Amino acid sequence: MKIGVIYRTRGGVRLVSWKGTTDLSPGKFSFGGDPDQPLQVVIWKGSRVS
Repeated sequence: MKIGVIYRTRGGVRLVSWKGTTDLSPGKFSFGGDPDQPLQVVIWKGSRVS
């Protein structure tokens, strides 16, 4: 699996946690590349960087 960011368009791919083992809706945490900082991966909690 590849995770990346397209810096020109600020688009990218993030992995998003599930709420629980039986609730597969999107959870609080996500992981991906930061469109503002090249070559930096980040874990977000909601919209905040953790």
